[in-house]
Amino acid sequence: MRREGPWSLYSLDKEGIKGYRSSLMEAVKEVLKDNNIATLDKERLKKAERVGMACAGKVCKSPTSV
Repeated sequence: MRREGPWSLYSLDKEGIKGYRSSLMEAVKEVLKDNNIATLDKERLKKAERVGMACAGKVCKSPTSV
């Protein structure tokens, strides 16, 4: 976990996952493989722009929407 002001940012340590946790992650990947919503979300995520905490609590416009 990394803290940035009031925000807590979490990530997975893929190399540090051992035992059943690794199997659980693989099972989740397998279940989502043919899930249409997950596939659409994954495609949208490729185009997403992280705007950061500067936009928290207010409306921020991306440079492309102006």
